[in-house]
Order: sequence, then structure tokens, then C-alpha cells
Amino acid sequence: MKKVYLVLLIALGCISFSYSQVTVKGTVVSETDGMPIPSASIILEGNAQKGTSTDFDGNFSLNLSEENGTLVISSLGFATKEVAFSGEETLNVSLSEEASFLDEVVLIGYGSSRKGDLTTAIATVNNVESIASRPVSNVTEFLQGNVAGVTVLSQGGDPTSSGNVVIRGLGTFANESPLTVVDGVPYYGPAINPNDIASVSVLKDAASAAIYGAQAASGVIVIQTKKGEIGKPRVTVDYYGGIQEATNLPTPLTAQQQSKVYNTAADNAGTPRQSAHDAEQNPYGQVNRTNWVDAIFRPAGINNANVNISGAGESMNYLTSFGYTKRDGLLEGTSSERYNFRVKSDFDLSDKIKIGENVYFSRTEAVGTNTDNPYSGTIINAIYMPSASPTRYADGSFAGVAPESLSQFAGAYGDVYNPLALLLRPTTSAPTNFLNANVFLEYNIVNGLSFKTTYSYSYTNSEYKRFQPRVPELGRSNPNNYLEQSNATTNRWVWDNQLSYKRSIWRPQS
Repeated sequence: MKKVYLVLLIALGCISFSYSQVTVKGTVVSETDGMPIPSASIILEGNAQKGTSTDFDGNFSLNLSEENGTLVISSLGFATKEVAFSGEETLNVSLSEEASFLDEVVLIGYGSSRKGDLTTAIATVNNVESIASRPVSNVTEFLQGNVAGVTVLSQGGDPTSSGNVVIRGLGTFANESPLTVVDGVPYYGPAINPNDIASVSVLKDAASAAIYGAQAASGVIVIQTKKGEIGKPRVTVDYYGGIQEATNLPTPLTAQQQSKVYNTAADNAGTPRQSAHDAEQNPYGQVNRTNWVDAIFRPAGINNANVNISGAGESMNYLTSFGYTKRDGLLEGTSSERYNFRVKSDFDLSDKIKIGENVYFSRTEAVGTNTDNPYSGTIINAIYMPSASPTRYADGSFAGVAPESLSQFAGAYGDVYNPLALLLRPTTSAPTNFLNANVFLEYNIVNGLSFKTTYSYSYTNSEYKRFQPRVPELGRSNPNNYLEQSNATTNRWVWDNQLSYKRSIWRPQS
């Protein structure tokens, strides 16, 4: 009797399970022309785990356990639509074009255009305000992960270098940096304060970047800075601070493991073992004293502050901003600091004449280190340095691969630098002052026809001074002191004249 009940229970469970499965099918097309929409997203409302997408012909099929519910259907360039279903049924869904998306204004070199009118590869950065509120200190971090087809390669965390932006993929030549254009003028200066950015467009193909010539061979980043808004003067103050830490760091071998590796290599090569790696002859080399990777890396603080004053009236517009950024490097002794100041304004002198100016000044000071040289790089020397060596000796001097009393064993460890000494011993000063100023005059000749002349001047002064004291410790010692000093000044000017005609004669209804 129990077996009969068990069989009936299983049968009822299977029947109820089969009834709980609902298959909703349908087709998604464009409301404008009736063409199918491939790759449209179909998701059950309230449960993002249950969903599918349309095939090339706009068809979809979705198995659900709910007999009633609502499907959320969306696709790029179309307005999202919610469709109710009840049981197994076939849905015919038409999506309307999202006018706000197609009417979005996109910067295209010397002007702007509706996104719906574009036929070239131009991408824009969305949610500029939210990105600027994150701990980003330059445009490369601003772009990272926010623009399709744009790759930002980090330069190893060195605070003296920004990320490398690759728009069209890696090429065969050494320098493939894109051209940066700020407020219509090519920009060759240091990092711009992200808090000043209003919009960013990336011109990715040759057609969209053609107006800039050969300098745009690797793409163009077009930046528009903020302006004041009509109303009472606005004062904005923001600050953030934080700590960076490196993760997934390599783990160097302990002193005992290093000796074992050296001895195994000698045995495999058929050569005698070195006395430096013999525990009886050199017990000093068997004691684990330092994890050199931990010794050179540290938690790094970040501090960023910005103050903006802006406003606008019927015939004028102004903005003044001040920014300060201080970032400690992840490696000991490295850091970067930046001050920046911007004044931007424009005035309508009459119905036909408009003038304006935009002045940006920044001062940066950054101290980095060599991290990518396979012989003298700081990180690789942290891997090579014997774990038996301390960071410093009792007298405060930097330690070598072995103490002077055991100098007969030093050669067994090779030419190795103390990585902490590489970071802390040199004295480096590298300030850079940058000034970029441009003024413009715009004259409306007749309705739709205007002339604009812009003059831009940029000045860069970079100083570099590095004193490298002698290296007395055993390893790769050097008895000489070195002083390297340089000074470079760069002046650039651009005089740009544009004659524009823009007249909307007829525009079809979207």
C-alpha cells in the first residue's frame, strides 16, 4: 500500500511540474519600418536571471515557471517596453525609436551633430557626472571601461605616467597615442582635471577624425569643458580621500627555498654546489629575514579636492575652478601631486558678436621609479634579492646581498640591487608648469552664416633633477655619485578660423 501511495505522489509531482512550465514565444520588430530587431533583450520583470534575446529574425522563446507576469523588452536605440503575458502565448512586439537617444548631441571635431544623423564611428561617454565623482585623476582613468572599442592599458601603477589609450588596436609603430582636443583646440598638456569635463566624444575611424590630418591617425578624444548655468552663482565643493593597495602580488621564495633552488640547479647542471647555499658553511643565508615584495609595496593614500564657482546671465557665462590632487604611489618613495586652476567665460557684446576666453594652469610634481627593466627594475630586484638579507643594517645603512663579514659569499647571489634603496636613496625633483590660454571671437554675418576666429597659446616648462648617491652595499655596488639635471620649455600656438553655415530647411518627423 505504501508503494502505491509513493507512486501516486511521484506521478502527481511530475504532472504539477509539467503544468508549471510556460513557454512564451514572440517576435520583436521596429515600429517604424516593421524590420525585425536582433539581439533585443527579453527579461522577466523582477527577476533578471530569467531572460533571453532575439535571434537574427527577431524571434524569441522563453521558458518560465510563472503563468502570469510581465516581460521587459529593450534594445539599443529603442524605447524599453513592458508586455504582459498569461499562460503560453505568442507575442508580437513593436519597439519605437528612442527620440532622446537619436537627438543626443555628439561632438564631432569642429562642431556637433545629432546622434541619429551620424554614420561614422563616434562614441560618447555617458554619466559624466557620476564618473567624475569617482576617484579618477586624469582622462585615461575617465575613459577606462566606459567606451566600447577603447582600451586603456595601465602603466604599472607608476604615478609619473598615465594609462596608454588604444582606440584602433595595437599597431606596428611605437607611438599610437590619440590626439586630444579640448574646447575645439588640440591639447598637448598634462592631465586635465576630470571635474572640469562636461562631455567626451571619441572619434574612432578615419572618416570622423579626417579633419585633424595625420596627427589623428590613432583616433581623437574630444573634450568639452563645463560652463556656467543661468541663475544665481553656484559654489560647488567636493572632496574625497581613500587608500589604494596592490593585490595578487608575487610571493618571493624564503631563504631556505632560494638555497634549495640554487642547489637543485647546480645538481641538474652537474656542477658543484656553491658554499653560499650550504647551511653549514653559511648559516646566515638560511635565516629568513625579509619579504622584499612586502618591503617595497605599501598602502597608498589619495586626496582630491575641487572648488567650482559658476554662473550665467542673458549675455554672459563664467566658470572658475580649482583642483588639488595628491596620490602616494604603491611603491615606497613614489608620489604625484597636482594643482590646477581654470577660468572660462564668454560675453555677448551684441546680437552678432560674441567673445570668450578659457585659461587653464596646472603644476604637477611626480616621483616615480623604474618598474619594467628586467635587470634594474625595482620589482624584479625584489624577486632576486636574497630573503636572508634585512632591509637595513643596525647602523641604518641599506643592506646588501650579504654583510661585509661574509663578502666571500656575495658573488653567489649575482648583481642585485637592494630594491628599497632603489626607491628611497635617490633625491628627485620634477616639477612641470603648464599654461593653456585661448580666446575667441564669433561674428554672425547673416542668419545661419557665422565666422569664428580662435587663438590658442600653450606654454610648458619641465624641470628635472635627480641625485643618485653611491651604492656601497654588496650586490651591484657603485662607488660613484651621479647628478642628472635638465630643463625643457615648449611653446605652441594655434590660430584657427572657421566659416560655418547651418540652416535647417526641412527635417522629417522621427
